Amino acid sequence: MLLHGSAELRFLGTEFAAQIMIDLSSGQIEVWFARPTEPMPLEQWLALSENADFELKNILLATPYGELRLGKYTDYFVLRHEPACGDAREKTQNGGGVFLEGASIVSHQVLQPRHSLLEFEHSRQPAGSSASEVVLEASIGEAQQKFPLQVRATTCQAQIAGNLLTVSGHPLERAEIEDLRYALGAVCGGPASVRTIRMGQTLSINVAPHDRSKSDHLWTDREDIPKLIQGFLALFSGSEDETRKLRRAVHFHVHGLGDDTLLDHRIINLYTELEILDGARTLSKEKVSSLLDISIDEAALLCEVRHALVHGGSSISEGVLSEVTELRKHKPTFAVPEIILDTANRSRTASSYYFRFAGLLNQYWAKRIGFVGKVNDFSHLRKP
Repeated sequence: MLLHGSAELRFLGTEFAAQIMIDLSSGQIEVWFARPTEPMPLEQWLALSENADFELKNILLATPYGELRLGKYTDYFVLRHEPACGDAREKTQNGGGVFLEGASIVSHQVLQPRHSLLEFEHSRQPAGSSASEVVLEASIGEAQQKFPLQVRATTCQAQIAGNLLTVSGHPLERAEIEDLRYALGAVCGGPASVRTIRMGQTLSINVAPHDRSKSDHLWTDREDIPKLIQGFLALFSGSEDETRKLRRAVHFHVHGLGDDTLLDHRIINLYTELEILDGARTLSKEKVSSLLDISIDEAALLCEVRHALVHGGSSISEGVLSEVTELRKHKPTFAVPEIILDTANRSRTASSYYFRFAGLLNQYWAKRIGFVGKVNDFSHLRKP
């Protein structure tokens, strides 16, 4: 999505009329302005430009829902400064922008915001909307639901439409919005991001693109989504220290499930999550057994494989197979029937172990938030 408009740019001690375009798919801001026509070699102009301070002000963006205004904006760094080529002119013209009329020499800047949330004054509040509204994005799917939501002490109305969760009603504090983001990420098993925040006439837009990494949902029935979100929000309503710890654990849970990367990398995130939940300096099989409601044998394997991965540099399959062999030396009856041990197909062993671990953590969170329904334990991915 592209947002087009105009701005004033102060550059090299001079103010210029500029055209601006915010690209929400890349998170970058592009600016075009006519540079002075007095004789100056291009190399000298670009050399001056590299060390110059840029200041954007009086930004005005036109949208179908009214004008967006931003008085002054300096919180960015310049990625590129160059003469505008034909492609840049075509890009703005095709995008609906009016290029700088009569400008024979045009400069083009590409800016990267230091912080992704830009705060605008909105010329009008959309008809039928609440004074406060937060929109979040995650891999929810095609759900269409409306339900009440309690965010700490604030009662809100929530609506899911596709991959967007809109929470409206009374204004929310920053910590409450973060609660929503972490809760939605935990339930979706993947990244969640705040897209817009509207408080009266102030509209904040997240210009950074949403991370669309894979997601492994906690739910098995979409009708359970509201209960699960509410469960995590209730969990985050404790002390500041406890909430910070739980959010951190959820962060690693989400990246352990949702990152588009190797299982070996994802499982390290799950182990970090487990250590946060355990709270001790070293994992113990007794504590892990109690925490995840599993046998002592399986808890012992989880602990030993963690040491093999982190301290021994093993892969998942190497760690699992070698530690099972070692544990059986001390306890011949040692067995973990939930995990497929396949020396001929090590990737099968690795995926079986990973999905068993991920499923146990999903079950832990369901129990922790008081959810009694069925959640995704990945058993369908661990069948022989």
